[in-house]
Amino acid sequence: MQRYGSKGSITSGTSTSRAGDKKTLPTHVILQREHDNQMVLLPVTHLVNSSVAGIKLNNTATFKSDLNNRKQERGRIIQLGEYLTHSQISKIFHLYRK
Repeated sequence: MQRYGSKGSITSGTSTSRAGDKKTLPTHVILQREHDNQMVLLPVTHLVNSSVAGIKLNNTATFKSDLNNRKQERGRIIQLGEYLTHSQISKIFHLYRK
């Protein structure tokens, strides 16, 4: 009788964290502005005081659209991750438009 190796699930490798493994930190964030409900994609470096409250989904965050400008805006965090491709961004926008 021939034996085959076990097959892991697709999500098991990315969802579990083992001792010594380091999570990749998010590099970009999609935010929904409070004043006009427009969604914007920004690097995490544009968040103001992100280390104080931590970056979590659905939290309200203060951010700068332009780092050279003094104007700060507030919005809700919709998505965190590495730089997203155009197709991934459009899928997210279509989900939140409904």
